[in-house]
Amino acid sequence: MVNRWTRHARLQKDFDKVAPFDTALDVRATFQAWDWRWAYVERYASTYKLPEADKQKLRDEQLKIAEDSHEFHVAAQASRYEWTDFLNRKNQVWRIVLFDDSGREVAPSEVRPVKAPLAEEAAFYPYIGGLDQAFTTIVLFRFPAKFPDGSPTVSPETKHLTLRFSGPLGTVDLVWDTVLAKKQ
Repeated sequence: MVNRWTRHARLQKDFDKVAPFDTALDVRATFQAWDWRWAYVERYASTYKLPEADKQKLRDEQLKIAEDSHEFHVAAQASRYEWTDFLNRKNQVWRIVLFDDSGREVAPSEVRPVKAPLAEEAAFYPYIGGLDQAFTTIVLFRFPAKFPDGSPTVSPETKHLTLRFSGPLGTVDLVWDTVLAKKQ
């Protein structure tokens, strides 16, 4: 399930002759959509051998989050740490937005570090934990599900959803060709 909902892109830059081909951004993002969360609960409950009541509580919590927001688990690397320091708004290199195929755009309402143990992260997000990832930034981007007027930030007719990182180093678009899953 994680592969279906994960996208990867790499932006290389040839900044100078001394250090050619710097990695401006290498990013993997998992869209935690409704059916991703459903599968996550099943796997988490199986991994931790949760009793049925705890599994149902976790499912209710996860599905409530999916109703209220669009979340993306993001792991990013770059040649320079500050290029992936998404928490420092003062020195932010990237403008990050979510938009659908009708052009409706929204900025994250929350960006927070992921503080789960590495073993757990690697179990649920296979792109985490490699030896080449010593300087990986792992964050959760949360976008509101509704605009202030109550209209959805992602149209129900959406066929393409894009998470965009744009700035002076270039642009990276991670695109999900899907409609948002409905409640089961």
